[in-house]
Amino acid sequence: MRKLIVIGVVIALGACSPQGTVETDFDLKIMISELCTTCNDVLRCEQSADRPAGELPPIVVYNLLEDSVWAQIATIWEYLIQNIRPKIQDERAMTIYAVEAADSGSAQVITDQQAIVDAVNRRVLVPGAYVDQRDGRWYQLDAADQASPIGQCELLGFQAGRELLASLRTAIQEEQ
Repeated sequence: MRKLIVIGVVIALGACSPQGTVETDFDLKIMISELCTTCNDVLRCEQSADRPAGELPPIVVYNLLEDSVWAQIATIWEYLIQNIRPKIQDERAMTIYAVEAADSGSAQVITDQQAIVDAVNRRVLVPGAYVDQRDGRWYQLDAADQASPIGQCELLGFQAGRELLASLRTAIQEEQ
């Protein structure tokens, strides 16, 4: 009898249509998942050459850190119920490296930041800007949340990301 009740509940839940579904998009240029809690993603963003110097440095490296153990446990539950209530965004701890020149290696480090992976709009929201996951374009947001393009971003592979972060950390230690 217990098995019949469990099977009935599973069938009923499977028949429910999910609210606010998230479109699966496998051809994203910036493939950062809202469900990956153990990922340590490195985004390297560079301003366009024709853009005048502004508030942001020419190169910014966003290091989206892996989630805490409790956030990982919560995401397991979110993964299990994604057909009923899909996860539409994920907030990730982040460290920002502001690099003044491509060949300098020195960077200003900004810790304790937050990034939001928006699965509905396919964006990675970072302080004052966002990265479009479909094409990798980098946009700056003004006070009224109006976006203006500022450059291009790329998601570095695991090894390339680790090497870039290591070189930035080494350069920072040498400066001190």
